Amino acid sequence: MSDELIKCDCCGRKISKSSVISGVNYDLFTSCFDKHYTRCDKCNSVIDVNDIYWRKGCKYCSHCYFEEGE
Repeated sequence: MSDELIKCDCCGRKISKSSVISGVNYDLFTSCFDKHYTRCDKCNSVIDVNDIYWRKGCKYCSHCYFEEGE
């Protein structure tokens, strides 16, 4: 029985389902995730590395950052 292949939403490569980080709107190869994305330290949502809000060494998505207040 072969593993199902899924197309990575970042690089477009077809990858085995076991090598994918999946979410509601994305399927990412683990190396693409590690290079281009991270998770919010508060809510664990996926954040593009260009959209991280930093406070006291912690990474936040915009929602959690502004919820915490400046």
